Amino acid sequence: MQKVQKESSESLGSLEAICESGTNDLLRWRAEAAESAEAFAAEASALDGKLRDTVEEARKGQEDYFERGLRRDAPTGETPDRATTQSRIYPRDIVKVGVLRRDAPQFPKLTMFDFYCSMFQ
Repeated sequence: MQKVQKESSESLGSLEAICESGTNDLLRWRAEAAESAEAFAAEASALDGKLRDTVEEARKGQEDYFERGLRRDAPTGETPDRATTQSRIYPRDIVKVGVLRRDAPQFPKLTMFDFYCSMFQ
C-alpha cells in the first residue's frame, strides 16, 4: 500500500510540475502576443497617418487643378486649332433637289420565293 501511495505522490508531483511548466509557457506566450499586438497597432497607426496625409495631399492637388489649372486655357499643341466662323465653309444657297416620282419603284420587288431561291444560288 505504501508503494502505491509513493507512486501516486510521485505521479501527482510530476503532473503538477508539467502543469506549472505549461502555465508558465502560456503566460509567457500571452505576454509575447500582447507585445506583438502593440507593435502591430503602433505600425498600423503610423501607416494610417501616412495614408491620410497622402490622400489629403492628393485631394489638395486635385482641388488646385480644378480651381486654377482648368481656368488657364493655353494651347498645348496636342489638340487641333480652334475653328472659327471664318474658317468654316457654309453653303450660301439652298439647292432644290428634283422631285421623286412616287410611281417609279426605287427597289426591285422580290417575292418571298425569289428571296428564298437567291439564298441557294
